[in-house]
Amino acid sequence: MHIKDLPEGVSQPTTVDIFADDTTVSSCLPYMDTFGLCSRLCQSTFELEEWLRNNLFKLNPPDKTKSTFVTGTRLRAKIDSLNQMEIRNSKGDILETTTSHKLLGVYIDLDVSFNEHVEHLCKKLAKHIGILRSIRHYLPFSERILFNKALVLYTAEQSGV
Repeated sequence: MHIKDLPEGVSQPTTVDIFADDTTVSSCLPYMDTFGLCSRLCQSTFELEEWLRNNLFKLNPPDKTKSTFVTGTRLRAKIDSLNQMEIRNSKGDILETTTSHKLLGVYIDLDVSFNEHVEHLCKKLAKHIGILRSIRHYLPFSERILFNKALVLYTAEQSGV
């Protein structure tokens, strides 16, 4: 078996996305079927763990594996059991549920608002502006512009923009 066989080895319609050493398992169901969604994701997690064991891949410890339920503000208010949703691995460990997750450089939160991502970018840029402010007396204007462009482009590149 090859790593390209992995998505076919997990329950449908769950999808598995692989980028470098990050694997994302996702599924979608009508918002009222939270039990079905949890069951599907638990089953997919079991199948993924089994595939990894059978193909001699090392699995991260449970504290490095997380779950995030992306619903949006409007739907979250309609889901009574969202706080009771748990995804378990094959050993019975409950995966930590987070309110946001960094995926390929972008912070995705449960409301799909990207507020945390924007906040993260603003903090990074504020640091760069502070650096520019402290060196402005030592560099000519043209070099400050060049330095600024390099910092902004680097920050944008690192943040997935």
